Amino acid sequence: MTTSRTIHSASHYQRREIHELLQSIFIAELVTPSKHIWLVSPWISDFPVLHRSMDPSASLIGDTTGSTIRLSEVLVTLAELGTSITIVTKPNEKPSIEFCKTLRQRAFRSTANERITIITEDKLHTKGLLGDGYRLLGSMNFTFSGVQLKDETVTFDCEPAAIGQTRMSFENDYPEPTADPSTE
Repeated sequence: MTTSRTIHSASHYQRREIHELLQSIFIAELVTPSKHIWLVSPWISDFPVLHRSMDPSASLIGDTTGSTIRLSEVLVTLAELGTSITIVTKPNEKPSIEFCKTLRQRAFRSTANERITIITEDKLHTKGLLGDGYRLLGSMNFTFSGVQLKDETVTFDCEPAAIGQTRMSFENDYPEPTADPSTE
């Protein structure tokens, strides 16, 4: 049984495959949420990941306005369902700053705020999405351009040992910030 698949998005068809893979990952997460999700990307934007008109999972997201469901909406919904979300991105990239701001605003209006951690890393180049039963690694930033426009290579993997290795790497490389006792 094959537990991994690599997609190189040199053509429109293959870029569509990456988008469909992300849709499948997020639908699966909404149905059976991971305990912890890592989203690691130097550049992140609030791009549409699901489409309400064609997607039966649309009812899993509370707000029913608009024709698309954006990344921040999915992540906040997952946090509301109990998933801990860790975002690792660069601190000074405009799309990432705007995404984190939008994510925080959505989370602030919900019960999700305490389950979302944002870590910034100046030298970040790694890109990946990691849940309890999968990992997606490659050259793709989590932006509209990364998913829909640029030539990218990603590998989707369900091998438990590989998932565990990536989780340990992320936890070691991007530890959660600890509270500064002088500010408490």
